[in-house]
Amino acid sequence: MLGPWLAATALAWLLVGALLHVSARRAQTLAGYEACAALRQPVSAAPADRPWRIAVLGDLQRGVVDVPRALTAHLAEEPADLVIATGDVAIRGEAPWHGLVQRAFDRAGLATPLRAVPGNHDLYPSRCRDDREGGPVYERLYGARSWGLEAGPALLVGLDTGAAWRADLEWPHAASWLAARPDRPWLLFTHRPPWDFDAAGAPAYVDLAALPDRWQARRPSLVVAGHLVGSVDVVRDGVRTIVNGDGGDVRGHGREPTWSLLRIEVAADGACSVRTVTLPRSRDAAVARDVLALRMARSRRRLPGALLAAPWRLLLAPFGRNVPVHRPPLRRDYPTRDEAAAWLATSRPFASLEVTS
Repeated sequence: MLGPWLAATALAWLLVGALLHVSARRAQTLAGYEACAALRQPVSAAPADRPWRIAVLGDLQRGVVDVPRALTAHLAEEPADLVIATGDVAIRGEAPWHGLVQRAFDRAGLATPLRAVPGNHDLYPSRCRDDREGGPVYERLYGARSWGLEAGPALLVGLDTGAAWRADLEWPHAASWLAARPDRPWLLFTHRPPWDFDAAGAPAYVDLAALPDRWQARRPSLVVAGHLVGSVDVVRDGVRTIVNGDGGDVRGHGREPTWSLLRIEVAADGACSVRTVTLPRSRDAAVARDVLALRMARSRRRLPGALLAAPWRLLLAPFGRNVPVHRPPLRRDYPTRDEAAAWLATSRPFASLEVTS
């Protein structure tokens, strides 16, 4: 009786190991995925006879399975000149997860120009608070992590608040860019807002505490952010701040049937009108399979997954067909300001984005 049981166990081991290997190969393919069509699409100037239309996508993360198709369907009915993602588009700051997002946008047929600021999930892998891990992948796909864009009568500034201290270090470049374009209203897009509205009293984040003081001489017309659990629309220090807490991610272990997209219109005089559009989810089975594959591939980092994958690793090693296991370094503490300043020199600087006529 023992023989059949051992044979069944060995067969199951081989089958699960094969599945893990196939998943690792899929992760390897997604890691090499290029920027989606929407990111390559140039931003065009809007006609002078209508407002500039911006669609703001909040935290996507696990919503990558069922948000992109719904977003594309909405934009087909209500076009926008630009889609801005306020960070956490990827579940983790690793190349396969970023490739998953690019493929999801392409599968959905998103053609509206897309620009983004990074979130902490985009830059930091699990248990690794080092944006030198996810930063280069993000920059390869999205470009500079902080940027300025002239959008008709208004100026748009994207500032990286996903990484600790990055906004504090890059603000002088953004301020110089704004100073070269005086007397025009401007809108700020970030991942974390300057204040933690999820906490009692909404205290300022330590690394962002100086930001509101620095823009007092020329306040933004609007600050739009994500990151937080709850949605917020408040005026603080004379600036309207909106946080889209329902911007795409599936909260908890349940499944939210809808998600929220912000629509902003900038009039000829620079005045902004904002509304929230509630949209249904539209599941993409192929993207869901990719998510499962990435989770299985990631399981090889830990002992149970490593043991299950071991037979195929041994069998394929002589043929050079193994997929290496990438383990980001363990770092639980966010970088200090000095560390962030040293790392800043290794990444792409603040950029002035172009608008085609």
